[in-house]
Amino acid sequence: MNNTQGQPSTKEAFRILNLAASHGVTHLDTAAAYGTSEAVIGQYHQQQGSTPFSIITKFHFNKDEHTGEKVRKALEHLAVPQVDILLFHSYADFKNNPEVMTCLLEQKEIGAINKIGVSVYENAEVEDLLNYEEVEVIQLPFNLIDNEARRGGILREAKQLGKVIHTRSTFLQGLFFKTANTLPKKLMPLTPHLEEIKWMADMHGVSMATLALQYVVSKPYIDGVLIGVETEAQLLTNMNALTEEISKDLFRKIDQVHISRADLLNPSNWNN
Repeated sequence: MNNTQGQPSTKEAFRILNLAASHGVTHLDTAAAYGTSEAVIGQYHQQQGSTPFSIITKFHFNKDEHTGEKVRKALEHLAVPQVDILLFHSYADFKNNPEVMTCLLEQKEIGAINKIGVSVYENAEVEDLLNYEEVEVIQLPFNLIDNEARRGGILREAKQLGKVIHTRSTFLQGLFFKTANTLPKKLMPLTPHLEEIKWMADMHGVSMATLALQYVVSKPYIDGVLIGVETEAQLLTNMNALTEEISKDLFRKIDQVHISRADLLNPSNWNN
């Protein structure tokens, strides 16, 4: 719902990366499945002659592929000596391929990987991952409606156990910018909550984009926030949004927004 311009050209991507580096962005999140993204990042690193970013990438694993070879190819494509965080693409990948973790720990031992993590959707998945010391990073959705009321308790528990928490779906694929008459029929039950949040943002004189980004960044149990950009202008807008002053009272009000239809928070369910 949010990507309107498609993948930027290599030249445009390089300009975005230069701007990100100059504004203090420290990590790039990519994946082998994201088209040519790893190769473009690698070309950028080769052009720069250095690696200004730490890299987060993710794989789908299966028993027929050699994990060490997949890591080697990723490092080659990205033109980096080490992946800072390597994520299992899903909780199912992690649970269904226990032998892969052994291989990843070997790659960590030789310095090819710094941290190992899992990308998840559900709180129950987070809860289970708390039992695995070798899982150091958990990436999951968190936003204005997939929020403190739904996630706060389990994320605080994860933080207390030393897990690194990264979040995605900050703008929920552009859902927060939809009006009631443009909302897909299946998502209509969310309308009252979206209108309530828009009303609160308007009352405080804050744009929805600024509120959505700052709400997530404000949480002390969140260590990193993933956002996607298609243009330099979008990146600048997001960086500038972080400098605006927002009342903590507004964040507390967002904390209390509770969505009963949790299935509607997962975009993979929107077309079912």
